[in-house]
Amino acid sequence: QWAAEMRERERREEELREQEKRLKVMQNIEDQITEYVAKNQIEFAPGKSEILPAGKIVVKKIAELLKAVPTDRVEIGGHTNCLAETTKEACEPTCRFLTIANARIRSVVEMLKAEGCPNEFNGQGFGCKHPKFGAQRLVSFKLFAHSQ
Repeated sequence: QWAAEMRERERREEELREQEKRLKVMQNIEDQITEYVAKNQIEFAPGKSEILPAGKIVVKKIAELLKAVPTDRVEIGGHTNCLAETTKEACEPTCRFLTIANARIRSVVEMLKAEGCPNEFNGQGFGCKHPKFGAQRLVSFKLFAHSQ
């Protein structure tokens, strides 16, 4: 019985090492995507969800990275700069910037799926509530494993 318990313990330890490796790979890819998106934003037509040609190049690169990572779920955040929106309604659920952010997320997800990404995608439009990199408009990514 002692030998069986040791084998089980070794098996669990190996599973934990594998999970730790997987999480490191995921974090590395997430960092690469974050850095790449910060330097090469996904460009959209002004006020629309249409991804411009330069933005499509960025999404294709992100798709390559996502296909190489052992992740199950990807969260995508849509950030806008509500600089022109100065009323108290800015970034409320009816805010046009929030609507655009959500539509842009859908466009990115559609393109990632068309590029062959097998991941499950969840999107959240933040409008200007949670700006990334100052007041820039962009899309952010967060990767999750089974257990998260």
